[in-house]
Amino acid sequence: MPRHLHLEPHLTPHDLETRYRTCRDEVERSHWHFLWLLARGMTATAVARVTGYSAYWIGQIVRRYNRDGPAGVRDRRHTAQAHGHPHVLLTDGEHADLRAALAAAHPHGDRWCGRTVAMWIGERVRLTVRRQTGWCYLRRLGARWRTPPPRHVHTDPAAQAELKVRLRPLRRQVATAFPRARIERWAWGTATSI
Repeated sequence: MPRHLHLEPHLTPHDLETRYRTCRDEVERSHWHFLWLLARGMTATAVARVTGYSAYWIGQIVRRYNRDGPAGVRDRRHTAQAHGHPHVLLTDGEHADLRAALAAAHPHGDRWCGRTVAMWIGERVRLTVRRQTGWCYLRRLGARWRTPPPRHVHTDPAAQAELKVRLRPLRRQVATAFPRARIERWAWGTATSI
């Protein structure tokens, strides 16, 4: 038999509905939706069917709401504490050291990327730092992902002339067989008309 989850009376059902309808964050809005439907008497299983979320997750949101009140409904994915590391890993001095290190070449001949910055930070703070955190620090310092432009392939002019001579008879045959067709000659990376 489905059970009804108990909600602490932090807000009235009308207040829950208002928060659900006015919330701009999509994740937080779904949390308010759970609570509003539960306050109207629905079971967690019925709310799960309506919203597409699992009854377990709905129960987790209810526990957070009962314990922390309206503040417990917030989307916690945007906070650094949710990922298991402190909000600020580097002091201002270490941040300046990182900026200076990035201005120079990597000490081991590697390139600066999320992985290498995370290793650099991890050595300073003596914690395991994820590569995503390293990438976030790179982005804060204005770094952009850059790839070198493709290199132009130098071709042999004599080989190009020979190819054109060999293709002329073939072009005439195709043009005779299909007089209304538009003929194009394609090569790797280029297109030229015959």
